[in-house]
Amino acid sequence: MANTPFSKVLDEKITQIEQIAAAIAEDAEDGELRELRNVLLGIAGVIERDPGIEMASDDLYAAASVAVSDSISGTRPYMRKRRLLESASCRLVGRLRRYRDDAVEAEALEALAQDGVVSAA
Repeated sequence: MANTPFSKVLDEKITQIEQIAAAIAEDAEDGELRELRNVLLGIAGVIERDPGIEMASDDLYAAASVAVSDSISGTRPYMRKRRLLESASCRLVGRLRRYRDDAVEAEALEALAQDGVVSAA
């Protein structure tokens, strides 16, 4: 992963979040919640501190936790809870996509600078 561009790492994290959130919304299980927590911690480890992303991560985890809790207790998540989970996922993914787009732009400028096309200013 040392040579993987930062934008690709974010793409992988976005894909993982989307898949896990969809799985939790469909059939909430405790293992998926742990997997989501690991992905969210991984994001915190690769990006600089961003309160918006931290808040969106916390919201997603809380919504997923409620869905899993309802599933474990034997009650299926109500549609409202599913919508909250999907909404929280969309907010986090949207923020991460903007962060990723900025990373793609920075990587392109860095590549141009290395090729001598753009001077470092």
